[in-house]
Amino acid sequence: MGSTVLPDLPAIFLSDIKETLAIGFVGVILASWSILFPTLTILRSILDAVSLILAVETLYTYVVVDFGDPLKLLNMPPALAVENAATVLIGTLVQCFLAHRLWELSKHNAVLVCSVIILAFGSFGPGIVLSVKLYTHRLDIILQASSVEGRTLGGIANGMSAVCDVVITASLCYYLHSKRTGFKRTNSIIDRLIIYAVNRGALTAICQTGEMIGTIVRPDRYIYLPFALLSGKCRFTFIRFPGVSFD
Repeated sequence: MGSTVLPDLPAIFLSDIKETLAIGFVGVILASWSILFPTLTILRSILDAVSLILAVETLYTYVVVDFGDPLKLLNMPPALAVENAATVLIGTLVQCFLAHRLWELSKHNAVLVCSVIILAFGSFGPGIVLSVKLYTHRLDIILQASSVEGRTLGGIANGMSAVCDVVITASLCYYLHSKRTGFKRTNSIIDRLIIYAVNRGALTAICQTGEMIGTIVRPDRYIYLPFALLSGKCRFTFIRFPGVSFD
């Protein structure tokens, strides 16, 4: 059995390869984080599991299937493009779920809820288009991701999603605070809900902003990948309150 011979490559190129694999490895570790916190419904469990499987498949392709051929790192595994679409879908579903909760909390504030839904689907459209382009042009992914169109789609998708998360968080905090009463137990529950809303909103907004910056500034380095893989997991945390269920 012959040994794999790596081609002679410039040191800077080898450094870029190590950086890409390291970032992908960190992203997969972050993606597995949600295993410690099982989701409450079958649909969310399935989407979460699919996202993780696709992330692991991507890393497996890079470090096992394509091992010994560093030039293959210039291509994108199909699983990564599909995982991006799954993350976009997860984000939109969770945002629409929270829009429904806002509809109940705000006593049918149509303007607010419609704004959230518009932002959610405004992010969903470019996100899916970008995923399709990543899949169909995966053999020249560096050129596609670095193009003006690719950066624009990624920037719009992540930017609108981040704004949507901020609007949802601020609205939830406002309406939850308005439900405070003179009862200590009730106020304690509301305070806990507000804390979780802020934590969830801050995490997802940071992830979306980090992904947006990575996509626009250095899309060829996969800097955005850990943020992208983690954002879908953070969205589920708001739907899992200790002792309090929104389902």
